Amino acid sequence: MRLYHVNAGYPLLQENVQVIIPSQQVIPRDAAAESGLHDWDQMPAPAPGVPEQVFYHKGLPEQVQIGVKGANGHALWLCYAREELPMLTQWKSSASGNYVVGLEPGNCWVEGIARERERGTLQFLEPGETKTVTLHIRAE
Repeated sequence: MRLYHVNAGYPLLQENVQVIIPSQQVIPRDAAAESGLHDWDQMPAPAPGVPEQVFYHKGLPEQVQIGVKGANGHALWLCYAREELPMLTQWKSSASGNYVVGLEPGNCWVEGIARERERGTLQFLEPGETKTVTLHIRAE
């Protein structure tokens, strides 16, 4: 299982920051995420006690470019091939003191090895087998 967890926080992450993910489908992980599905790509002002929200993104282009773009023009971008990292999880926390967006490309979701095995999506490397993954991270 491989998952790259890249956090964007302050000073880039502020109210009205745009999360850019060109997915065709956004799936909430649970009830907390379901309540925020209408604005998964926006950040509100931090507030105390707000529960985290986790979204799964499907239907990404072959060459993926995702990011967080601030109102001041600054941005954080991740670029990679969907074939190498076919699954994308977005973690959103609007809680005061834990104000962050996590962009998590990987070959698995964030529910653990047992769930991947159950779904039939757990990947293995054979003895001596290697796999190369290229992930570009760019700040502007």
